[in-house]
Amino acid sequence: MTYWKLRDRRTGLFSTEGIDAEFDSQGRAFKNKIGVKGSMFHYVYGFQIDDDGVRRFHQRREHDSIDDFEAVRFEGNRGAGHNEAEVIAGRQMFTHNQLLNKEDRDLDGLSSSELAAERRKQF
Repeated sequence: MTYWKLRDRRTGLFSTEGIDAEFDSQGRAFKNKIGVKGSMFHYVYGFQIDDDGVRRFHQRREHDSIDDFEAVRFEGNRGAGHNEAEVIAGRQMFTHNQLLNKEDRDLDGLSSSELAAERRKQF
């Protein structure tokens, strides 16, 4: 069995889930790394309407950044028989543009297919 968890690199503890997650030694298991990526993003960033009326994401807590977290893939049973098989640093889970608000994205140097994908993204 393969499963993923979100780990705080500073403490070594795993996220129990949610945007205001607690962290403990067990944490929540995700079916795939996309679940970890979404949880990581929404734990660190939140959306709000700025004074100019535009919806943008902002860091939720001053002391947390994407660099403080990692995705960990486990192989084996979720109990005592699990092995840490892969670790992906939080920053490596995202492209540069995925961590920028829409008006801040850098589109120079993208291929035509990458540019088309960027333009389709909804923020």
